[in-house]
Amino acid sequence: MNTGDIATTLIAVTSRLIDLMGREIELLRSMRPREIETLQADKAGLARVYLEHVTQLQSEPSRLNAVESIVRDELCRVTERFEEAVAENARALRAASEANNRLIKAIIEAAEQAQPRHSGYTNAGTAPERSAGKGRGLSLTINQQL
Repeated sequence: MNTGDIATTLIAVTSRLIDLMGREIELLRSMRPREIETLQADKAGLARVYLEHVTQLQSEPSRLNAVESIVRDELCRVTERFEEAVAENARALRAASEANNRLIKAIIEAAEQAQPRHSGYTNAGTAPERSAGKGRGLSLTINQQL
C-alpha cells in the first residue's frame, strides 16, 4: 500500500472512529451505558487499523511529503477532530463512572442504614429483641460494570 493510500484509509478510519465515539458519548449522556457494548467490536477493529496505519506513517515520516497536500491537510484536520473526540469521550466516560460510583455509594449507605444499629449481644449477654423483622440480615450484590 502506498503512502497516499495509507493516508486516505487513515482519514476514513479516523472519521469512522470519531463518529463511533460520538455515538458512545451520546449513549453515556443519555444514561444508556449498557448499549455501548454493541459498539465495542467495531471500535476495537477500527482502533487496530488506525494504529497500524499511524505506525506505518510514523515509521517513515518523510514519505508523507509525497502525499498530495489536500490529503495531508485533510489528515491534519481529521487528526485534530479525533484528538478532540478522544478527550470528550474520556470526559464522558469519567463522568459516567463517577455517577455510577455515587449511585453505588448511595445504595451501600442506604443498605447500611437499613441494618439494625445493634447486632450481636446486649450488655447482659443476651441476644437483643428481634421483633417485627428487625435484625434480619440483608443480602446485597452490586455489579460495578459500566
